[in-house]
Amino acid sequence: MTEGNTSSSDPDAPTDSPVENSRESDSEADHEHAESGGDGGDGATNTSAMARALKHELEQKGMAVEVEDDGETVSAEKLGQSYRIRPDGTVEGNGVLKDGIETIVADLDPVDTTEAENPGIDDEADTRDDFADSASTADETKSSEASAESGENVDAEDEDEDGYVGEDLASDRDTSADPVEAESPAAAAEDDGTADEEETDVEEMESEAEEDVEEDAESLPTGSVGLFEASIEAGHLQQAIDAANAVVDECRVHLDTDGLVIRAVDPANVAMINEQVSAEAFEAYDTDCGEIGINLERLDEVVGIADNDDDLVQFDLDPETRKLDMQMNAVEYTLALIDPDSIRAEPDIPDLDLPATVSMDEAEFKRAIRAADMVSDHIILQVDEREECFIANAEGDTDDVDLELSGDDLNDAKWGSAYSLFSLEYLKDLRKPIPTDTVVRMQLGEEFPAKLTFELADGAVDVEFMVAPRIQSD
Repeated sequence: MTEGNTSSSDPDAPTDSPVENSRESDSEADHEHAESGGDGGDGATNTSAMARALKHELEQKGMAVEVEDDGETVSAEKLGQSYRIRPDGTVEGNGVLKDGIETIVADLDPVDTTEAENPGIDDEADTRDDFADSASTADETKSSEASAESGENVDAEDEDEDGYVGEDLASDRDTSADPVEAESPAAAAEDDGTADEEETDVEEMESEAEEDVEEDAESLPTGSVGLFEASIEAGHLQQAIDAANAVVDECRVHLDTDGLVIRAVDPANVAMINEQVSAEAFEAYDTDCGEIGINLERLDEVVGIADNDDDLVQFDLDPETRKLDMQMNAVEYTLALIDPDSIRAEPDIPDLDLPATVSMDEAEFKRAIRAADMVSDHIILQVDEREECFIANAEGDTDDVDLELSGDDLNDAKWGSAYSLFSLEYLKDLRKPIPTDTVVRMQLGEEFPAKLTFELADGAVDVEFMVAPRIQSD
């Protein structure tokens, strides 16, 4: 995957929008402001109410925000992603022109998007992309289609080269439509006599921004944990550890009264886990809300001391030493915890509407991976909506293999068109923690991440894996 103007940890840098009238409007606004002697910036005396509201809202989301010299255009940046919100409400950022500041939120991703090598497929673009960008891509596709209907002029040459927003999607846009005339919010308010309504909108935007911040803060428990006492069967704990350890070596564990959550993405931004362990998985469970950092490999070694799967593993957190006291039968072990702030922040879960879903026994899923691994280092997972079947295909230099499942071979299915290429390097790791006699639910799309979900610990643990596809170059 080609990323322009990025460092090893930055997402795609924004590119200029091709809407010429908007550019002319920005230039005229800058010229008029220079003649009026305005000083612009955050302290500009002629900063519009709308710009102040935008600045406030985006600052609430942790962005660095400045009001430009025209007093109306707002520049915002976070985690290497930059945006310019124009007076007409459109947004430049992430390679496309967007409508409304709400689309910025979907782009924000704390995940390091370091591009990683994935050898084995020549002349193909590596899509080791972060999952928030995948969700943003779906939003950008819908926004682009809406732009074509409304007559916005979007130039395909300005699209990203990551395969999600590329030539195929750009070709669906109407590039012959007339450019959209840009008009400042202040001018529109004067023309329509709606200055009072603008002030009301500002108040509503500020209120919505505060609500969004509160919702984000409530998504996962954070902060220090003063109390954590629990006991769980060694077998159930081992399954939960194996699932998370298939993606990362260490992670943040978010604790609350309903159970614990592990959400992490691998260093290459290809595989992600969202694991929820309910309180019912434990024999005893009492905790404060907060987060701790765990070395999964060390925890796996300690739990391996247990003689039987039904042996109880007891946990007792010492809040002063920040160590976890563990006991199994006659063995006592003190496990040093990791500062959660030193562990890579968990990603947001992308809201992907994948068209196809198939459910199969774990044996069939593992057989497809094992067969493909005999001839290649990557696999195509496909759903044929017309034939109502699931197909796994791998092609090597001389041999190829196909696995087709339909009808009684599947536990359940929602038919839709899907075709994506995946690295077997990751799928082989993700198949390992899936227990025997477990149903695997797979959601697929056209060159979109695949979702794999299954249950552990008699249904008390829900595991969702996501793995990014590889986009074949034309």
